[in-house]
Amino acid sequence: MIVILIAAAGVYFLFKKMSARPPQAPDQGPMQVQVSKPLIQDVMAYNEFTGNLASVESVDIRARVQGFLRRVAF
Repeated sequence: MIVILIAAAGVYFLFKKMSARPPQAPDQGPMQVQVSKPLIQDVMAYNEFTGNLASVESVDIRARVQGFLRRVAF
């Protein structure tokens, strides 16, 4: 019985000792980063888009009389 009591007291004091002081993080200071100076220069403004030039729907244009179409006026 005494052995169990001594072991329990040892475990209690061990956990109390570990939880009493929080782990200290080493002081590393600020991180090193690379920076560059901004450039001043003229740039051409343009936009580039991808897309499809085919229409979604199409219509066949046919004359109601025989002959040839000379122009499409729409």
